[in-house]
Amino acid sequence: MQKPTEWLTLLANFAVILGIGLLIYEIRQNEQVLKDGTQLSLLALLHERDAWLMDPDFASIVVKAEETTESLNPLEFRRYTEWISGKWNACEYIYERYGHEVGVDSYWIGWSNGCKALLDNPTARQAWFERREWYGVEFRTIFDEYAATFTEA
Repeated sequence: MQKPTEWLTLLANFAVILGIGLLIYEIRQNEQVLKDGTQLSLLALLHERDAWLMDPDFASIVVKAEETTESLNPLEFRRYTEWISGKWNACEYIYERYGHEVGVDSYWIGWSNGCKALLDNPTARQAWFERREWYGVEFRTIFDEYAATFTEA
């Protein structure tokens, strides 16, 4: 009579191991869905600020800002700074999510390059140095290092 009990125990143990394997597989799938969903949400957050560009007056401010800081009056500089600061806020949020392992390395490389590119003009760098204290130390360090690679004329 002990033989059927051993087989049932073995079968039960196999079922438990199979169940654990399926659970691990399901958790990994859910993790990927979470990462993909986070990526889409972050993309939407970053591009939300681009809706401002639908206003022709504001779009002209951005064009002027890309040419030279001196071409902007104080109100235009303030509007530009508010717009780009919103993009930096999204970048910092992305950096924070990446740091908490919600991001994926290949995503972060693209995000990092895109966020740094926001400093590619002197007006953006001026705005950055005026607002840099608003951001976390780690994120600020990344942007400060990138901004330092430019030499102002």
